[in-house]
Amino acid sequence: MIFLLFFLTGPYFFWKWYGSLFVNILVTTIALIFIWRNTDKLKGKQKSIFSFYVVVWLLYLVNEFVKGARLGVVAYLPYLLLGLVPFVRKDFGRSVYNRFVALYAILIGLSMISWVLAVTGIIPPIGEIGADNESMEAQRKAYLVYPLSLIKIGVIEDVTRFCGIFDEAGVVGTLSGLMLCGLRYNMKDWRAVVILISGLFSTSMFFYGLTAVYWSLELLLVRKRYGVMILLIGGVFISYQMTKENVVISHLVWDRFEYDSKDGFKGNTREGEKTTSVVRRMSATGEIWFGVKDKEAYWDEMFGTASIYNVFAMYGIIFTVLYIVWIIIVGYHYRLSRWDFFLYCFMVVGCLYQRPSVFDLPYLFLFVGAARYLEFQMDAVKPHRILRRQNANVSVNA
Repeated sequence: MIFLLFFLTGPYFFWKWYGSLFVNILVTTIALIFIWRNTDKLKGKQKSIFSFYVVVWLLYLVNEFVKGARLGVVAYLPYLLLGLVPFVRKDFGRSVYNRFVALYAILIGLSMISWVLAVTGIIPPIGEIGADNESMEAQRKAYLVYPLSLIKIGVIEDVTRFCGIFDEAGVVGTLSGLMLCGLRYNMKDWRAVVILISGLFSTSMFFYGLTAVYWSLELLLVRKRYGVMILLIGGVFISYQMTKENVVISHLVWDRFEYDSKDGFKGNTREGEKTTSVVRRMSATGEIWFGVKDKEAYWDEMFGTASIYNVFAMYGIIFTVLYIVWIIIVGYHYRLSRWDFFLYCFMVVGCLYQRPSVFDLPYLFLFVGAARYLEFQMDAVKPHRILRRQNANVSVNA
């Protein structure tokens, strides 16, 4: 299960197979069968939550059938089992989640060491990798390969940015950010430390924004650690003062947060003239509500962009909103604290804006993990929860 999840994140050594839609559906289907076999009989609210997902997904498949899809509808039928991810047996789910995060931390840690040695010229590349599949060819990307690390050829900015074993730095920023949310930014956990450094090296605007908001709210509203918050603010201020004159760091980090009333944040690469024109066309035809009919033509025009409108184009606003509502309901089902629930919602909606991959199994698994599988992390940073839970158990027993 861990291997299948890792495959679906798209590391470079699987690109030859990852570019195939058939392989992705097959791998996802096998993983969902494992989930189904490790799910106990649903009870109470679990049945209602799962039924809500099934209804939404069936309506989407009917919508695709009406638009002309035939084989595609059949191929995506196994995704009905995706609704079982939040209810997989807790021992199985927690074990997979923790080992998945640990595997990522180990590989991304080794990748960072390799990347540092590469950009400093200490080690030479061991090869090149490029258009091994259609998606990579469409983006015309080529990389120098180092041990467990990639550096894009001929692009100075991406030579500096850390993309690890993935095709772009944004993947590292997204995965690292979501895993840190699940780990509650607990810096006593070695995985959190490694993953935090990887996200900082990626210079992903999403990672910086998610970390700033989530960690700040976690410290202020949940843990009540005001002193730590002051130290973090001071550390950021000192880092800015020390690096603001550095051309590379300023270009990759600080300049990206410059705000313009017309264009917004300078580092926001999710929108542009191409996106605006396509969105206007989808709005005029009504496709933005139920998804475009010709998905291949859409990607031929929009490939290389990661706008949230890609999600709307594939699934439509209606089905996207219903799916996100379902994920939020799942979080509400497993969260106790109102602030925990708020942070969970912030994480989900932020990821929706960052990457059009919220429907993929690894991302849903990370959402669920942040809500369910790492409760011991919450107990580690908030001891009063243990006492409250014990008191509740005593009351119930009484």
